Amino acid sequence: CLGQQSSFSRGFDTILGMLLVSLRENSPVIRAKALRAVSIIVEADPDVLCDKRVQLAVEGRFCDSAISVREAALELVGRHIASHPDVGLQYFEKVAERIKDMGISVRKRAIKIIRDMCTSNVDFPESTRACIEIMSRISDEESSIQDLVCKTFYEFWFEEPSGRQYFGNDSSVPLEVARKTE
Repeated sequence: CLGQQSSFSRGFDTILGMLLVSLRENSPVIRAKALRAVSIIVEADPDVLCDKRVQLAVEGRFCDSAISVREAALELVGRHIASHPDVGLQYFEKVAERIKDMGISVRKRAIKIIRDMCTSNVDFPESTRACIEIMSRISDEESSIQDLVCKTFYEFWFEEPSGRQYFGNDSSVPLEVARKTE
């Protein structure tokens, strides 16, 4: 953890604490910028996202009154899903709730993050629920959301992920499908 391993560690907790306090400021601009600053810290040390204080603060911003802040919170989590699938599982419930958000950009980002959770981890334990949540937006009043849902399921069903392994030498059946149907 960055806070434990570098010379920066003495001030790390103080800085992180100040940023987390900034997430409760009145100005949505300050809250969104604080989330972007936390994102920079998370890039240096992804374990910060697993810190309970950070998780509670970020999840709290998923329900912020400002769309820009909700979107920044989702962006923060979404950036680290593919490289840290455990983070995806930890935040899945709250991200899934944002699929029903009033903000179009927030709904889109939530769908993309959940899609990434499923595609980056073949054994994602919430994949069925993820599909149900995404499918719930097929009748969205916004056509771009409907298109994204269709595109997402097209990717799930018809596109080959890179590095996919097959059941046998001459098989066209992906190994993960063969395992699930055994």
